[in-house]
Amino acid sequence: MEILALYRKHSKQIEKYKKQIEINNYSEIMSQIYNYVKSVSKFYFNGQEMHGLYDSLKFDVLRVENNSILRKKIIDVNPLFYNNTKDIGIIENVVNYARKALIDYKYYITSDKSYEELLKLLDPTNQCLFSAENIQKYCDNNKIQCQTICIWPGYDKIAELFDGDGWHYFNIIKYNGDEYLIDVTYQQFFYQYKNNLDRLGITNLSGCKIGTFMLMSDEGKEIAKSILEHGFIKLNDRILKKYLDAFTISFRNGLYYEETSDFQNDTEYTIDDYWKFLKGEDSQIKHESREYLGYQKRPLQDFKFNFKQF
Repeated sequence: MEILALYRKHSKQIEKYKKQIEINNYSEIMSQIYNYVKSVSKFYFNGQEMHGLYDSLKFDVLRVENNSILRKKIIDVNPLFYNNTKDIGIIENVVNYARKALIDYKYYITSDKSYEELLKLLDPTNQCLFSAENIQKYCDNNKIQCQTICIWPGYDKIAELFDGDGWHYFNIIKYNGDEYLIDVTYQQFFYQYKNNLDRLGITNLSGCKIGTFMLMSDEGKEIAKSILEHGFIKLNDRILKKYLDAFTISFRNGLYYEETSDFQNDTEYTIDDYWKFLKGEDSQIKHESREYLGYQKRPLQDFKFNFKQF
């Protein structure tokens, strides 16, 4: 069968899966779609690269993912908005300022809902730079020591592992001798879509988001819940490592797991390593195979490989 006919057949099957999606079965159906795409990827691979029609199949998957039903959270934590800023601390004030600015930006049309209600509805996806810059501005104006930090995929800006996308900004504030990690857009990593482990292993598609990896341990879950609810967490080396480990793991594609069988949700990198990564003095790419990071460029050897071994 010629490749165009194959694509039409495969695309039609994805459409059939899409029509089966309901509020209570979407995770199961998405797993079926992901595994189906992995099973047919070999037909588009010539030994060096994927045929152009494979991109169309990939976009078929992305269109299913963009269904609003998939915006369900994988952890039920409501972010706090503080009405009476006189009775809260400086860190809460910083978070409040950033969350209010984000709500004002996203809901610029007059709404009769309160900030508390809008904050629960807010999807902060792709707003990390906007928020981090607002936090930096607030801190500068109030003489609070603040650092704006970017996590580049593989901790290497030049490499562009996801074609220049996939980066994330957060802040670290120093106040009264303590440090606080501020991340008011962390929720974007905890929606059901893109948090399915079966998403790993699909050629030319980013893998699983960090939410899944944070929730794999009690420690990670508690850290995530604190950041999601409060917008910040009091920082120590262990918390920062756990926060960054999830990003590090998420930068790895399916080939890494198929060929190394490394399913740990802690990495071998130390906090000193991570600070070198964040400062641009070193990177994940210098320690791991480039083929295993970012977009997966070739199909799995075994399309049935089980990624649920974490």
